[in-house]
Amino acid sequence: MHPVFAEAIKKEAVTEVTPQVTPQVTPQVTPQVTPQVTTEVTPEVTPEVKRFQHIGKKRKCIDIPKHQKKKLRELAGIANERELDQEMEKLFLHFENWRSGKISCFELSDLIHKFHQGASREIWTTYAYGDSDTAVSRALVFGFLKKEEISEELLEILEPRTDLFR
Repeated sequence: MHPVFAEAIKKEAVTEVTPQVTPQVTPQVTPQVTPQVTTEVTPEVTPEVKRFQHIGKKRKCIDIPKHQKKKLRELAGIANERELDQEMEKLFLHFENWRSGKISCFELSDLIHKFHQGASREIWTTYAYGDSDTAVSRALVFGFLKKEEISEELLEILEPRTDLFR
């Protein structure tokens, strides 16, 4: 280090004043807590109630027979197609507007992009990542599936889930 800098640093070190801090002690008041006794009545958990306790909580597995799971996947596929068809019809109207010259090709391109990033992606996420029973329940409530298309056994399984979408 250059001697001039070293001497300047020594002078700064000497002239530096460190403030003295004296700790202040404040008295602490501890609040008195009186214990409260509560008696909770736990409701009787029947097998039927236990089966549907997952609603509103972290989902617990429902025992659905294999043949019904297969039917749920088929119904979810039908609902996916119907919901996507509905959104595609809206997009098709924009193609007609472009053909008739009401909108430019750039506007149409932007609308296609919005469709792909918005509605199409939401539909895909619903049916690709969700459980089939949840997707079918949602489709039933939103009208993409009719009750007549679903067996009574499946309707009983789906009933608690449909309440989530109403």
